[in-house]
Amino acid sequence: MIKEYDVKEAICGIEERSPVAFWNAVWQNNGRLAKLTKAVEKGTDAAIKAKRNLWEAHVLSEHHYSTLPLVEGWGRVSDTLYADLGIRNVFKDVSIAFVIDDNYNAFTLPDGRIFIADTLILSDDFNYKNILGITAHEVAHFLLQHTFSNAYGTQCKLQTNQIVAGIASAVNVAANAYAQANGAVDGGSWDSVEKTTISLFENAQNDALGRFKYKFSREQEIEADIIAYRFLEFVGYGGQHYIDALKTLNTVDEGMKADKDSTHPTTTFRIALLEYMKSKDDE
Repeated sequence: MIKEYDVKEAICGIEERSPVAFWNAVWQNNGRLAKLTKAVEKGTDAAIKAKRNLWEAHVLSEHHYSTLPLVEGWGRVSDTLYADLGIRNVFKDVSIAFVIDDNYNAFTLPDGRIFIADTLILSDDFNYKNILGITAHEVAHFLLQHTFSNAYGTQCKLQTNQIVAGIASAVNVAANAYAQANGAVDGGSWDSVEKTTISLFENAQNDALGRFKYKFSREQEIEADIIAYRFLEFVGYGGQHYIDALKTLNTVDEGMKADKDSTHPTTTFRIALLEYMKSKDDE
């Protein structure tokens, strides 16, 4: 996973401690984002449907996200994060807001809005470098269009499932026709064939679309973790601050202890992976 998602080579040799250069190197050298961009440019059916999925999700969720209780008067905090992240010089529409929330939480929307719980800012358990790393993690999700990528992957899977379902249905129909021609079944068996065909397509759709949410895959969480770690290393703070942030979250927030059915990898695994990566860097 480190080999797949590490950006160490992409940022090697670029202007020292320039956040803008860092983020440009990350998105310009990401093969998965390039593949998604190419699909959008070609106007593939899956890309078009994925964009529609995002638009529909935005419409349905906008009331909720537009009415979140926000903290007023923290402009200096967000301005400091903007300056240290440099992300607005890459994508000007990125925004950071602080939401009143008892949970130790931060999340990003597909349009670049990042929300950070005031609990993280007010807690004595987190310092500024921890918060910067957590925010960089959310920036990575937006920068690499992880939500859109999930929607696109869902549509691709749906199309594949429909093809498989179609083949299975054709085999089922052919087998039934052969059996009927040879007197093994009567004409009423076509009712069963129709039900099986419908079931195959419905199951294919439910299996794919049931996974599309504003959440991210396990792999995307790992990718964002690695980028956040590398960002803090790159700007001179040290990636250990991001590892420390995860360790603290693992202690204070029960929601971070993902179970086996969660879309998130366990925080313990995320910490172990980053510590292993750090140990390899130190060799």
